[in-house]
Parts: sequence; C-alpha cells; structure tokens
Amino acid sequence: MAHSISLQLTFLCYLIAVKINAHCTTPISLPELFTHQLTPALREAMLATIIIFGLILLFRMIYLQLHPDQPFIELDRLDPTYLAYLWVAPVQELTARGIIQTQISRGIKRHGAEYYAILGSAALFAALHLFYSIAFALASFAFAGLCGVLFMRHRNIIGISILHVMVGNFAGVTGLWAQLEKSPW
Repeated sequence: MAHSISLQLTFLCYLIAVKINAHCTTPISLPELFTHQLTPALREAMLATIIIFGLILLFRMIYLQLHPDQPFIELDRLDPTYLAYLWVAPVQELTARGIIQTQISRGIKRHGAEYYAILGSAALFAALHLFYSIAFALASFAFAGLCGVLFMRHRNIIGISILHVMVGNFAGVTGLWAQLEKSPW
C-alpha cells in the first residue's frame, strides 16, 4: 500500500514540476542534466554510496546486537518494488533536484540561494515520505540534502540517481527501510 502511494506521489510531483518548469522564464535543459560533468558526478556519487553503505552496515550490526534473532540481510523483502525503484528513484531525483532545486535557486535573488534551494527541495522530498513515518521522513531529508549538495556541485542527476537506487535498495534488504517505516515517530 505505502509503495503504491509512493509511486503515485512520485508521478504526480513529476507532472507538477514539469508544468512549473515549462512556465518558468528560464526552463531547464533536461539533456544537460544527464551529460554535464558526468565523470566527477559519478565518482562522488560512488564515494557517497560506499560511505552510506558503511553507515547502514554499522547501524545494522548495532541493531543485531540488540536483536540477535533477526537476519543480517533480508532477501525475502525483495519484491517487484525493487524493480520499480529503478525508475522511481531517477524520476524523484529529476523532479526534486533537476527541476525543483534548480528553479528555487534561480528564483531566490540573494547570497546562498543554492543552499536555500537544497533545504527547500529536501524539505519537500521529506514531506513526500511522511506517510511512511516521521523517522523515514527525517532520514529522507538528510539523504535529500546530500543529493542536493552533490547536484549543486555537478548539475548532473545520473550520479545521484544511481546513489538513490543503490542506497534505497540496500536499505531495503538490510531491513533499515522496514525499521524506519515501523518507527513510532
């Protein structure tokens, strides 16, 4: 049920963002979002992926010390959602970073506009994940902030889309996603 809501919200937000972009005085060049500084974007995204994997594994090992009856990896969680995530995550990145973050930063005429844009798009991204839980939304906000910074540095969504797919699926099979969903807050 929650995954179905996520797919619907992703598609709706994408349509709204594309409509907003079309009416902006300076629309975004979508092909440029896929080609600009591709190599450094991929390199930094892979480094971020390795670091986040390490943090997830550390969190999981601590959790397993407290709950030794739980498996380390939960392959039974693999379902069609993981395949859908291969396109959902890139669409979310295109929407949140490629369109919304870019247009917010263009619309703010003051020093630090990029950082306000990162916070704004991360807040929207987190709000769209509130239906899972507050803990999930907070984790989404932190992750979106990282993706926002990486996007700001390279103006390329390929690296952050790969980061998003890999981290999201890894969080799923390690059980972190389920733990955040079940969180009481």
